[in-house]
Amino acid sequence: MGNMSFVSFRELRTSTAKIDHMLADDGKIVVTSNGKPKALMVRVSEADFEETLAMLNQVMQTRNIISNRGAARLSSDVSVMSLDEKNAEIPDIRRDRRARSANESLNTAFASARMEGIEITPQIEADCLMIINGELSIQEYIHRVMESAALNGGCVKHAVQS
Repeated sequence: MGNMSFVSFRELRTSTAKIDHMLADDGKIVVTSNGKPKALMVRVSEADFEETLAMLNQVMQTRNIISNRGAARLSSDVSVMSLDEKNAEIPDIRRDRRARSANESLNTAFASARMEGIEITPQIEADCLMIINGELSIQEYIHRVMESAALNGGCVKHAVQS
């Protein structure tokens, strides 16, 4: 955010000259009430007043649209759901969270392996993702590796360490 000054509404009333200098120096001031931000003052000139005002209006409209979409999504998705429906959603949400976490861990492991010069083939990546997503068991994966080894004269193209 760069340099930003904070002043209270009380200071705004009693120290206008000081605040005018702060605005000239910093370009923006947050006005607070009881220590909480309530308003933003931005330096403008006659030359850029209209453009600054138009940009500010655009930002405010965008913020309102986003806020309204979020409120609508919350009210339509969560508020009207029964407790049973909410409870039914929890396992899916937890599964998705675990999968995202596992994918992040897997990507980190793959990046580390590549830094060490270990080749991670697209097939290994695909198989690992299938295991994480529950689409392939470890036993099925080992069976695939063994079949691959048999087809390649005993040479295992990739393996899993536990």
